[in-house]
Amino acid sequence: FVFYIIPEGKYNNAVELYNSGKYDEAYPIFAEINGYKDSSDKMAEIFAESAAISAKNAAFISAGNYHTVGLKKNGTVIAVGWNKYGQYDVSNWKDIIAVSAGSYHTVGLKKDGTVVAVGKNNDCQCNVSDWVLKTEQ
Repeated sequence: FVFYIIPEGKYNNAVELYNSGKYDEAYPIFAEINGYKDSSDKMAEIFAESAAISAKNAAFISAGNYHTVGLKKNGTVIAVGWNKYGQYDVSNWKDIIAVSAGSYHTVGLKKDGTVVAVGKNNDCQCNVSDWVLKTEQ
C-alpha cells in the first residue's frame, strides 16, 4: 500500500479555498500536496473535489492516476474522479481499515484481515479475494 500523508495545515487551507470558490488558489496547493508540478493537472482538480467532499469525514486519502479515494472514520470508502474501469465502485465497502488507489484500481484492507479490490484487472492486480492478513501471536 502507498499512502499519501497530507500536511494538515495546507490541506485545511486548500479545502477552505476550494469550498469558497477560489479554485485558482486551491489547485496549486492540492497539486503540491499530491506531488504534481503543474496545478492544471487533472489530478489536482480531482483531489480538490475529493477533499471538499471528505474533509470532515476522511481518515486519509489516496490518489490514483485519475481517481481519489478517501477512507472515512466509520470504515466506509468514498471516491471521485474517472471511473472507466470501476476503480471507484467502493460504495458497498464496510469495515475498511486501509485503502490505496492504484493506477486504475483500488484496494482495501478490511478489519477482519481480508482484502478487497475493484477496477482494471489486466495484470491480475484485483485478484485478492483469497488474501488474508494474519497477525502472529
